[in-house]
Amino acid sequence: MIKGIDWILCPTANFDDTVVFFRDFLGLPLSASGVPTVDRQFARYAQFTAPDRTTLEIVEPTAAARDVFRAPVVSLTVADLAASHAQLADRRVEFVAPIFANGDGWGWTYLRAPDGQVYQIQGPYRAG
Repeated sequence: MIKGIDWILCPTANFDDTVVFFRDFLGLPLSASGVPTVDRQFARYAQFTAPDRTTLEIVEPTAAARDVFRAPVVSLTVADLAASHAQLADRRVEFVAPIFANGDGWGWTYLRAPDGQVYQIQGPYRAG
């Protein structure tokens, strides 16, 4: 089911200092930042691209999402998001968010593993 791991979200309550840390102290190039328009569980985001092309995204959870997003979130890329979501739902995996779609054929959602850790699955998605 999993094709790769190429995105990591790092929630923080100290957004500005964390962005400065990764940009100025660790030297990662900032590739995008702003206010999310799709996944509004976060108030702000800043994306950095590592030399291996992995995206490190610093996110500031909204007050409503702080209890869910307390630790880094590994994003697992799948070949077909809708099929993977259905398969996991059939296995009674707990999803903590709906499927978000960016309008360009890509989507993502968040699930909780048995130990309570939240992960993201992302991949090609056609809303239907």
